[in-house]
Amino acid sequence: MRAGPGRRLLIAVLFYALAGSALLSARVRADEVRPRFELLHLWATGEEAYALRALSEPVRASGVDWSESRVSTNFIGVREQFAERLALGVPPSGLFWLGGNQAEDLFEQKLFRLFPNRVGNRAFSDELIPEIYQRVREGDSTRLLPLGIHLQNRMLYNADVLRRLGLAMPESWQELLNMAPALRKNGVHAVVFSDQRWQMRFFITSIMAEQFTFEEMGEFLAGTGSARKYEPQLRRSTEIFLALRPYASPLSRDLNWANVVEHVASGDSFAAFLGDFVAPMLRRNPAVHCSAAPGNDYVIWSFDAIALVTTEDPEVIAGQNRLIETVITPEVRQEYILRKGGIPAYRGSDARQMDACSQASMESWKMADTKMLLTASQWLQTLDIAASILRPAWWDPDADAAPITADLITAIDLMNQRDRPAPADR
Repeated sequence: MRAGPGRRLLIAVLFYALAGSALLSARVRADEVRPRFELLHLWATGEEAYALRALSEPVRASGVDWSESRVSTNFIGVREQFAERLALGVPPSGLFWLGGNQAEDLFEQKLFRLFPNRVGNRAFSDELIPEIYQRVREGDSTRLLPLGIHLQNRMLYNADVLRRLGLAMPESWQELLNMAPALRKNGVHAVVFSDQRWQMRFFITSIMAEQFTFEEMGEFLAGTGSARKYEPQLRRSTEIFLALRPYASPLSRDLNWANVVEHVASGDSFAAFLGDFVAPMLRRNPAVHCSAAPGNDYVIWSFDAIALVTTEDPEVIAGQNRLIETVITPEVRQEYILRKGGIPAYRGSDARQMDACSQASMESWKMADTKMLLTASQWLQTLDIAASILRPAWWDPDADAAPITADLITAIDLMNQRDRPAPADR
């Protein structure tokens, strides 16, 4: 069986640890240090590159030799390339990471470094919003460099289509299904999405968030009991998913997320379901608005961060430290979030300067009584299993919700049993 990205990463950690000091650069005198930093990341679009330059340009200006390695896929691709680089003994200086609990093992392995809470006259404990600081704090140190928050269950829709056809905003998934025939009659697809698994996770999660209460979703994703307990919610989610097929854009195979947004902007399709990371694209598409997905009364969120790789190379350490100093600077982090979109991870950001989609997310964030942090493991395991099973079903005209739901329950329960620690011998 092919090892998953998590297993390959652990194997790479072992090789890296065994290689020991042979893989570390020789120590040099402090006055000979030439700071350098290589970032491994997934930001590939022009808008994302523009946002990243809000960080890279001031880091370069401070004297750091900055370089980047981009993956063309997603977070799984970042982890896989990181594992390969570790096995070769040439890790990057830092890499994109989804904030949450999955980095804990890598910190225990001393693969990612901690850094001080206080940087000059600023402290992360004062600068970060509480929801973020409590998740990156490690005693008096910090273990991830947060960048921004993104809401996952967001609906992108063409407001001009609603006005032109005299339709009301759907408040539930059933209401979206009810209006789909009228949209089709007027030459508009109800939804557009990509069958890329990572994008399908956004779509499926937005459907499930209507069927599951906040407490049920938390228990389901945590895998503390059998998924069979949630058979009604899973079946209804699958039924909605399959019912949307006749009204969806046929241009779904391997569709880039930027192209998904363009289909909504053009009015070819009414809605898409992604995270608010799409916000930078919407500045040039004023017809596209953002809101919570239908029937979603709690927010599902994650946060982007940079993990700094442990090293004894003084040049890399110096580059990492310059990056930390840069990110905590108010003017830099404000410019980054204005370009990248989403919700600021730091206090004191001026929301009035932000794009309309980001402002809508901030309003959802402030109004939500319940917020669910979606961890990398939940994103890449439970929800990825759902995407893997539902993807072929989307293209099967004879697919039926009942057997698909049964397969989904079986697969998730098998994964949870595998990941659950074995009982201690008595």
